[in-house]
Amino acid sequence: MICGGRKRFTNFNELQTPPLLIEQFVEPCILLCILQEPRHGYAIMQYLKETCLCEAIDAGNFYRVLSKLKNENLIAAQKDGRKFIYHITAHGKVFLSGWKTTLEKNKAVLAAYLQKYEEVAHV
Repeated sequence: MICGGRKRFTNFNELQTPPLLIEQFVEPCILLCILQEPRHGYAIMQYLKETCLCEAIDAGNFYRVLSKLKNENLIAAQKDGRKFIYHITAHGKVFLSGWKTTLEKNKAVLAAYLQKYEEVAHV
């Protein structure tokens, strides 16, 4: 899954399989990661790649997202030598719970879409 950023494809002749892109999905992925265990930035990026929550994320974008989450009081950072260890805040847990609810609702919508696609496209 590609997380964050907006990318429009205009040359559909070259595009065989569109990438899965959920705007801002990297945010709950980061929160879920540090809910499990506080981590420094690089370890969070590795976790996201290893768990397939986000297979491609630009490091610059990633650290901007961390900064945004920190500014919104969804995460907090504690200095540990030259690194910062990030952990989720109470507000971050509420935000993450909201994402869970939203994804559960959308799961039914996506399942209905996929079923209708198979009926119509005869896949």
